[in-house]
Amino acid sequence: MRSFAARAFGAFVTGLLFLAPILVTIIVIDWLGGYVASAVGPDSFLGQAVASGGRFFVGNEGAAFAFWVGLFFVLVLIALLGLLVQTRLRRRLEEGFDRFIDRVPVLRSVYRPIAQLVRLLGPQSNAGNLETMRVVAVRFGESTETLALLVTPELYDVGGQPRNLVLLTTAPVPVGGALLFVPPASVIAVDGLSVEDFIKFFVSVGTVRPAGLKPFTPSK
Repeated sequence: MRSFAARAFGAFVTGLLFLAPILVTIIVIDWLGGYVASAVGPDSFLGQAVASGGRFFVGNEGAAFAFWVGLFFVLVLIALLGLLVQTRLRRRLEEGFDRFIDRVPVLRSVYRPIAQLVRLLGPQSNAGNLETMRVVAVRFGESTETLALLVTPELYDVGGQPRNLVLLTTAPVPVGGALLFVPPASVIAVDGLSVEDFIKFFVSVGTVRPAGLKPFTPSK
């Protein structure tokens, strides 16, 4: 009887561990959804503003209906803005909006770091975001290498010596870390490893090996 109970409990734990990733994913999505709903839902400040815009088109047909109509037009406007941003006007729009926000001291202190982080992670064509960086290995000492991002192939003059600028990230959140100036001889190219693979590798704390990072096979 005890053997059967232990076997049944073991099977339950095995099944629970198998389902754990999807269960945790659902919990996280539900948690984030609650925050999003409280921030932009019909009862929030933004939601009421959207509903007010919807009433301009539908009148007093009901708060919920006005909210969804207003949300539809907001999504259309965001899509139109996206098309505009994809043109050469992107830089002008960003600079103009940044100048406007800089005139408001309280907003400026919050907006600036958020804008820099979003532009760093976003799929932009401008230099300075993650997609323009290159995955490298940086050697420290004689036998220690760490993965990093080469910010730019340009060399910097540091104390009269050429130096590469690399972003040494931390796991499991690869957007943190430090900027280091290192000798070019310490920078080793890692071919076949994209920035996306690099981020997945760090987020998984090394458990998800990218295809570009091959296991070592000793020669016979």
